[in-house]
Amino acid sequence: MVAVLNFKGLNIMARDPIQIRGDSIIGIYPDDFEKGHVPGRRGTRRVLCKKSTFDSLPGSEQDDFISKLYYKKKREIADERDNSRRLKEKIKRNKKKATIREAADVWLEEIKKLQSKETARDYNRSIKLYIKINKNHLIKEFDRAYNVDFLHGLANTKNQRKQDEFISMDTQHKHARVFRILLNWCHASDYLDAPKKVIMPKVPKKEMETFTIDQVNLLEEFLKHQASGPNPKRLDRKYCNLNRAFILARHTILRTGAIWSLKLENIDLEKGIIRIRDNPDLNWSPKKLKWPNKPINKTLMNFLVQDLKWRSPEEKYFLDNGKGGPWSSDTAGLTRGMKECCMTLGLPKGVKPFHWGVRATFITWLLNNGVDPVKVQHLADHSTLATTMLYFNTRQNNQQIAADMLG
Repeated sequence: MVAVLNFKGLNIMARDPIQIRGDSIIGIYPDDFEKGHVPGRRGTRRVLCKKSTFDSLPGSEQDDFISKLYYKKKREIADERDNSRRLKEKIKRNKKKATIREAADVWLEEIKKLQSKETARDYNRSIKLYIKINKNHLIKEFDRAYNVDFLHGLANTKNQRKQDEFISMDTQHKHARVFRILLNWCHASDYLDAPKKVIMPKVPKKEMETFTIDQVNLLEEFLKHQASGPNPKRLDRKYCNLNRAFILARHTILRTGAIWSLKLENIDLEKGIIRIRDNPDLNWSPKKLKWPNKPINKTLMNFLVQDLKWRSPEEKYFLDNGKGGPWSSDTAGLTRGMKECCMTLGLPKGVKPFHWGVRATFITWLLNNGVDPVKVQHLADHSTLATTMLYFNTRQNNQQIAADMLG
């Protein structure tokens, strides 16, 4: 203990609670005063005084002087820890009194830092919908009755774009899932003492819908013709970029976001790869990217060589607006443009043009033609093989085999 240490001459060992660092005398305090010093733990360190001040004192006063400083600083540290503990307890008590809106605002700020503003915006829509249905009650009050009312309210929520229809089961499930994520965060962040169970709407399992190869070829010919036809300048840019997007999706099965955000600097013709990288300018990051470099096959290489040859110096994006910016402000614009083309050709409705119409179609085509599923998984950038198999439209293929056998 400090009280029995002999400070004369400051003959101090490293294990003692007081040390000399340069011209300062340092007091060392345990992290927990009740447990005392623990071997291997550095402890809390505070400057007590200058060594020159200590040396200026008569030898008979030095022990008492340094001991008083040590205990004075110890009381200050104890008070700091008590105040910090009381503050934490107050914050914790206040969290238990928080409303859905108050907790969600803190949560959404974290989402903005860890994910994207678009994700935070979508999550906020779900929280607003919950509050509209159940009011802004305390988090701890959430129970089965609130849960049932929320599901009932979702089932009776009108579709904003089609006021004569209600939101789909998929959308209902999405809103409920967001609220479940919020409640899990509330438990992890001390807003709730125990986790809350959320009843989820039952969503019927859907098989991945795809185009046939003939339908994809029809779309390809249409885009190629439109991109080279005598259209007004604005339409020329539109169809030129839709054609580029289709060709890239067709030969790499990249996700829409990766195509939309792709910069020309990430297309390496010499090495024959396309590098999928974060795009801070668009606040875009690839989804769980495992294999970030995509190979360029011969057909795509021929297209890229010709396409890049005629690019203006101002262009920076693969889908460029001609001024160094992205042609579409988001992926939705790209999807809408392609959907219009599919509707013009009379292709099956309800098939998402990039996600199902191209990506799932060619994943199915590769698997049907005997390509190793793991290789397809890597090309598709799926975390698991099971995810890849969800894109495998077996229904049409299996029925065709059975029908051929009957023939």
